Amino acid sequence: MDADQEEVRLQEASAEEVLPFVQSAARFDMTDGQQTAQDIAKLGGYLVIEQGRASAGFTIKVCKPDVWVTAAAGRSRRDLTRIITQAITQYRPDGVQNIIFQTKRRGLIRKAAQLGYQVAGVTNNGKGTIMKKAIA
Repeated sequence: MDADQEEVRLQEASAEEVLPFVQSAARFDMTDGQQTAQDIAKLGGYLVIEQGRASAGFTIKVCKPDVWVTAAAGRSRRDLTRIITQAITQYRPDGVQNIIFQTKRRGLIRKAAQLGYQVAGVTNNGKGTIMKKAIA
C-alpha cells in the first residue's frame, strides 16, 4: 500500500504528547527565544496517526477569524502541510475563516503557495514570512 492509500487520522494530544514534535520544530524558531517549545506545547495540539503510531504533531492557536498553526513537525510519509490544511478546513472552529502560519523555510513557502496560501507579510522581527489561506 502506498502512502496515498494509507489511512491517516488526527488525534487530540496533550502538551506532553505533542512536545517532542514541537521540540523538533524549534530549530526554525522565529521568536528569538521568547517562546519555548514547552510554551507552545501548552496549547495542546494534534497528532497525525499513520499505521497505528504518531508520525507528526502540530499545535494551533485560535484568534478569530484566524487559526494560527504555531508549530508542526514529524516524519509523515505524506505532505504534512496538506494534512494540517485539510484537517483545519474540515474541523475548523466556528468563526474561523483563515489558516495562518509563519516560516523562514523557502521550500515551505513554495509548497504552501501550491496549496492556495498567499504571502500575508513578514514577521515582526523580519526573520520570516507569514502565509495565509482563506478557507470556505
